[in-house]
Amino acid sequence: MKFKKIVMLGTVLCLGFTVVAMAAQVSIYKLDSNDSFIQAKGYGPFTDWTAVNFSRASDNSGRLLWRHTTGKASIYKLDANANLLSTKIYGPYSGWTAVQYERPTSTGYGRLVWENTSGKVSLYKLNANDGYVQTRGFGPYSGWTFVNYSQSDDGSGYLLWRDSSGKASIYKLDANDTFQSTKSYGPYSEWTPVQYERLKASGTARLVFQNTSGKISLYKLDANNNFIQARGFGPYSDWSFVNYAQRDDGSGRLVWQHTTGKVSIYKLDENDAFQSTKSYGPFSGWTPVNYNRSPGVALTILTGSIANAEANTLIKKAGNGTGTITAIDQVCDVTCLELVIPYIADEQVDVNVTPAGDSYFAGWETAGGVPIENIYYAEPGDTVFAVFELK
Repeated sequence: MKFKKIVMLGTVLCLGFTVVAMAAQVSIYKLDSNDSFIQAKGYGPFTDWTAVNFSRASDNSGRLLWRHTTGKASIYKLDANANLLSTKIYGPYSGWTAVQYERPTSTGYGRLVWENTSGKVSLYKLNANDGYVQTRGFGPYSGWTFVNYSQSDDGSGYLLWRDSSGKASIYKLDANDTFQSTKSYGPYSEWTPVQYERLKASGTARLVFQNTSGKISLYKLDANNNFIQARGFGPYSDWSFVNYAQRDDGSGRLVWQHTTGKVSIYKLDENDAFQSTKSYGPFSGWTPVNYNRSPGVALTILTGSIANAEANTLIKKAGNGTGTITAIDQVCDVTCLELVIPYIADEQVDVNVTPAGDSYFAGWETAGGVPIENIYYAEPGDTVFAVFELK
């Protein structure tokens, strides 16, 4: 067992991290057509694996993509209730990283998207059992960066690229991933393209732009990616954009995350007008990964992930007083109760406390109430208390 060495220096808590295995845990929230909770299904934690994204097919089955620290990709095939049916492994391939999996129809083909360190993108076409069919490469293109891939119900696909100026280029591909055409937008000052989504080949698409202020603009595009209209949302203080998901009726969802970890799902109509919102959390240590579209069905799935759960150290407040705790770039003021110190290999982190005007700092304690003096060795996942008492 490896330990983190915690050294006490007055009101400063110094965390010295040793190398601890990384682990990721995933919870898949199944939601109804109004985004109300139905059930949750968990996987992990798995050491050295990270959840990348979840993709859901027309029969409610899904795929959960994992990536190993070696670069290996693992595809979990799940049934309509998110139970594991099978798994498929690809790689590792030197210089390549699995960045996305897409499968809108259960009987069609999926795509496993790889990105090379050179900027080149490779699309793996996979059959119904995720067996390899073919590959098609794109790039690298000087000054351009891959953003995301979107697959339509007829098997065609779209690659979104972004150049250094913020210009967006949409590559339209046929069912065999052969290039058909391109459409460009921008650049627009202080705006960046962050996502492209097209569920139905004959329907409308959304090109999502994000402003430096945090504002989101949804470009509604026709079947040929021609501009129809734009609709803006935000900026909202302390909220950040997670992703956009399109439904088969043309409506959509915007997912936001608050700095506290709270998730808000905006329900939009087919013209992107706001209809309602649904919130979840915050859940300590959990962050939303993606909200997935649902072709032909009424259910949606929200995926969350917790990384390095076993390596984090939780700093909590105790006593009848209060104060502020700071560490790295995190500040837990008098209104918050706890602060999570993330795993940092072979580095020391100073945790400082400042009591409020009516309080004083009484010292550090273990979860069992034992005072901490000088050197303390904490196991990964331990909790340490900063005790504030009233004067």
